[in-house]
Amino acid sequence: MTMPPTVRHPRRSPDVPALLSVLVQHEVRFIVTGSVAASLHGVELKPDDLDVTPAMDVENLRRLGKVLRLSVADRQQRFVADNGSSLAQAHHEPRAWYRAICADDTPVGFAMLEIDSEKPEYYLWRFMLDARYQGLGFGRRALELLIAHVRQLPGAREFLTSVVQAEGGPQPFYESLGFVATGEYEDGEAMLSLKL
Repeated sequence: MTMPPTVRHPRRSPDVPALLSVLVQHEVRFIVTGSVAASLHGVELKPDDLDVTPAMDVENLRRLGKVLRLSVADRQQRFVADNGSSLAQAHHEPRAWYRAICADDTPVGFAMLEIDSEKPEYYLWRFMLDARYQGLGFGRRALELLIAHVRQLPGAREFLTSVVQAEGGPQPFYESLGFVATGEYEDGEAMLSLKL
Protein backbone atom coordinates (compact mmCIF):
# COMPACT_ATOMS: atom_id res chain seq x y z
CA MET A 1 0.00 0.00 0.00
CA THR A 2 1.45 3.36 -1.02
CA MET A 3 1.07 6.18 1.45
CA PRO A 4 -0.12 9.51 0.06
CA PRO A 5 2.46 12.30 -0.19
CA THR A 6 2.65 14.64 2.78
CA VAL A 7 2.92 18.40 2.56
CA ARG A 8 4.42 20.04 5.64
CA HIS A 9 4.51 23.68 6.69
CA PRO A 10 7.87 24.83 8.12
CA ARG A 11 7.85 25.89 11.80
CA ARG A 12 8.60 29.57 12.36
CA SER A 13 9.09 31.69 15.46
CA PRO A 14 5.85 33.35 16.47
CA ASP A 15 5.15 37.02 15.83
CA VAL A 16 4.52 37.90 19.47
CA PRO A 17 3.00 41.36 18.92
CA ALA A 18 0.61 39.88 16.32
CA LEU A 19 -0.37 37.07 18.70
CA LEU A 20 -1.04 39.50 21.53
CA SER A 21 -3.06 41.63 19.14
CA VAL A 22 -5.21 38.61 18.22
CA LEU A 23 -5.90 37.90 21.89
CA VAL A 24 -6.95 41.50 22.45
CA GLN A 25 -9.04 41.54 19.25
CA HIS A 26 -10.93 38.44 20.43
CA GLU A 27 -11.49 39.97 23.85
CA VAL A 28 -9.49 37.24 25.58
CA ARG A 29 -8.23 38.62 28.85
CA PHE A 30 -4.82 37.14 29.56
CA ILE A 31 -1.61 37.29 31.54
CA VAL A 32 1.67 36.92 29.63
CA THR A 33 4.21 34.59 31.27
CA GLY A 34 7.56 32.97 30.42
CA SER A 35 10.20 34.36 28.07
CA VAL A 36 7.80 36.81 26.41
CA ALA A 37 7.08 38.48 29.75
CA ALA A 38 10.82 38.78 30.37
CA SER A 39 11.45 40.25 26.90
CA LEU A 40 8.62 42.76 27.38
CA HIS A 41 10.42 43.91 30.52
CA GLY A 42 13.70 44.53 28.68
CA VAL A 43 15.51 41.19 28.97
CA GLU A 44 17.32 40.47 25.70
CA LEU A 45 15.58 37.26 24.66
CA LYS A 46 14.07 36.17 21.35
CA PRO A 47 11.11 34.06 22.50
CA ASP A 48 10.25 30.99 20.45
CA ASP A 49 6.85 30.55 22.03
CA LEU A 50 4.15 32.54 23.76
CA ASP A 51 2.85 31.49 27.16
CA VAL A 52 -0.44 33.07 28.18
CA THR A 53 -2.80 32.32 31.01
CA PRO A 54 -6.44 33.38 30.82
CA ALA A 55 -7.31 36.16 33.24
CA MET A 56 -9.09 34.67 36.20
CA ASP A 57 -12.14 36.94 36.34
CA VAL A 58 -15.42 35.03 36.41
CA GLU A 59 -16.93 36.33 33.13
CA ASN A 60 -13.79 35.63 31.10
CA LEU A 61 -13.52 32.10 32.47
CA ARG A 62 -17.24 31.53 31.88
CA ARG A 63 -16.90 32.54 28.19
CA LEU A 64 -13.86 30.37 27.72
CA GLY A 65 -15.44 27.45 29.57
CA LYS A 66 -18.50 27.39 27.31
CA VAL A 67 -16.34 26.99 24.21
CA LEU A 68 -14.03 24.44 25.86
CA ARG A 69 -17.00 22.27 26.91
CA LEU A 70 -18.29 21.91 23.34
CA SER A 71 -17.69 18.41 21.98
CA VAL A 72 -18.54 16.34 18.93
CA ALA A 73 -20.13 12.89 19.33
CA ASP A 74 -17.83 10.10 20.53
CA ARG A 75 -17.79 8.48 17.06
CA GLN A 76 -16.54 11.82 15.61
CA GLN A 77 -13.65 12.39 18.02
CA ARG A 78 -11.05 11.07 15.54
CA PHE A 79 -12.06 13.64 12.92
CA VAL A 80 -11.36 16.91 14.78
CA ALA A 81 -9.23 18.10 17.69
CA ASP A 82 -10.88 19.33 20.87
CA ASN A 83 -11.32 23.08 21.25
CA GLY A 84 -8.70 23.34 23.99
CA SER A 85 -6.05 21.96 21.64
CA SER A 86 -7.27 24.24 18.84
CA LEU A 87 -7.10 27.35 21.02
CA ALA A 88 -3.62 26.39 22.23
CA GLN A 89 -2.44 26.00 18.62
CA ALA A 90 -4.09 29.29 17.64
CA HIS A 91 -2.11 31.16 20.26
CA HIS A 92 1.14 29.90 18.70
CA GLU A 93 0.22 30.59 15.07
CA PRO A 94 -0.05 34.24 14.00
CA ARG A 95 -2.07 33.29 10.91
CA ALA A 96 -4.82 31.65 12.99
CA TRP A 97 -8.24 33.29 12.90
CA TYR A 98 -10.82 31.67 15.15
CA ARG A 99 -14.40 32.20 16.29
CA ALA A 100 -17.04 30.53 18.38
CA ILE A 101 -20.10 29.58 16.35
CA CYS A 102 -23.13 30.88 18.25
CA ALA A 103 -26.89 30.54 17.99
CA ASP A 104 -27.98 33.81 19.54
CA ASP A 105 -25.83 33.89 22.71
CA THR A 106 -25.30 30.11 22.94
CA PRO A 107 -21.97 28.72 21.70
CA VAL A 108 -22.73 25.72 19.48
CA GLY A 109 -19.40 25.19 17.68
CA PHE A 110 -15.94 26.45 16.85
CA ALA A 111 -14.16 27.39 13.62
CA MET A 112 -10.55 28.24 12.94
CA LEU A 113 -8.91 29.37 9.71
CA GLU A 114 -5.30 29.72 8.72
CA ILE A 115 -5.08 32.97 6.77
CA ASP A 116 -1.97 33.69 4.74
CA SER A 117 -2.91 36.74 2.66
CA GLU A 118 0.66 37.12 1.36
CA LYS A 119 0.54 33.87 -0.69
CA PRO A 120 -2.62 34.15 -0.71
CA GLU A 121 -3.80 30.88 0.89
CA TYR A 122 -6.89 30.34 3.00
CA TYR A 123 -7.36 27.10 4.91
CA LEU A 124 -10.21 25.84 7.12
CA TRP A 125 -8.09 24.44 9.91
CA ARG A 126 -10.81 23.44 12.39
CA PHE A 127 -14.57 23.23 12.18
CA MET A 128 -16.70 21.53 14.78
CA LEU A 129 -20.29 21.59 15.95
CA ASP A 130 -21.26 20.29 19.37
CA ALA A 131 -23.11 16.95 19.16
CA ARG A 132 -26.23 18.52 20.74
CA TYR A 133 -26.54 21.04 17.89
CA GLN A 134 -25.80 18.89 14.85
CA GLY A 135 -28.50 18.36 12.23
CA LEU A 136 -30.17 21.71 12.95
CA GLY A 137 -28.55 23.71 10.13
CA PHE A 138 -26.06 25.60 12.32
CA GLY A 139 -23.00 23.95 10.75
CA ARG A 140 -24.13 24.56 7.17
CA ARG A 141 -24.96 28.20 7.89
CA ALA A 142 -21.68 28.75 9.75
CA LEU A 143 -19.66 27.29 6.88
CA GLU A 144 -21.60 29.41 4.36
CA LEU A 145 -20.64 32.49 6.40
CA LEU A 146 -17.00 31.37 6.55
CA ILE A 147 -16.97 30.90 2.77
CA ALA A 148 -18.44 34.39 2.32
CA HIS A 149 -15.78 35.77 4.69
CA VAL A 150 -12.93 34.10 2.78
CA ARG A 151 -14.31 35.29 -0.58
CA GLN A 152 -13.77 38.91 0.48
CA LEU A 153 -10.15 38.38 1.62
CA PRO A 154 -7.28 39.68 -0.57
CA GLY A 155 -6.62 37.49 -3.62
CA ALA A 156 -8.96 34.71 -2.48
CA ARG A 157 -9.48 32.23 -5.32
CA GLU A 158 -9.55 28.97 -3.38
CA PHE A 159 -10.59 27.80 0.10
CA LEU A 160 -8.84 24.64 1.33
CA THR A 161 -9.48 22.12 4.07
CA SER A 162 -8.50 18.54 4.84
CA VAL A 163 -10.41 15.53 6.14
CA VAL A 164 -9.83 12.07 7.50
CA GLN A 165 -11.39 9.80 4.89
CA ALA A 166 -13.45 7.30 6.86
CA GLU A 167 -17.06 6.30 7.38
CA GLY A 168 -18.87 8.97 9.37
CA GLY A 169 -16.31 11.61 8.43
CA PRO A 170 -17.13 15.17 7.32
CA GLN A 171 -16.18 14.85 3.63
CA PRO A 172 -19.79 14.48 2.34
CA PHE A 173 -20.78 17.61 4.31
CA TYR A 174 -18.00 19.66 2.72
CA GLU A 175 -18.78 18.27 -0.74
CA SER A 176 -22.44 19.31 -0.31
CA LEU A 177 -21.14 22.89 -0.09
CA GLY A 178 -18.97 22.63 -3.21
CA PHE A 179 -15.61 21.36 -1.91
CA VAL A 180 -13.89 18.73 -4.10
CA ALA A 181 -11.03 16.35 -3.36
CA THR A 182 -7.74 17.51 -4.91
CA GLY A 183 -6.01 14.11 -4.80
CA GLU A 184 -3.34 15.54 -2.50
CA TYR A 185 -2.79 14.64 1.15
CA GLU A 186 -1.38 16.54 4.12
CA ASP A 187 -0.44 14.66 7.28
CA GLY A 188 -2.51 11.69 6.07
CA GLU A 189 -5.64 13.78 5.47
CA ALA A 190 -7.25 14.27 2.05
CA MET A 191 -7.14 17.86 0.81
CA LEU A 192 -10.40 19.45 -0.36
CA SER A 193 -10.71 22.66 -2.35
CA LEU A 194 -13.52 25.10 -3.01
CA LYS A 195 -12.98 27.46 -5.96
CA LEU A 196 -14.18 30.94 -5.02
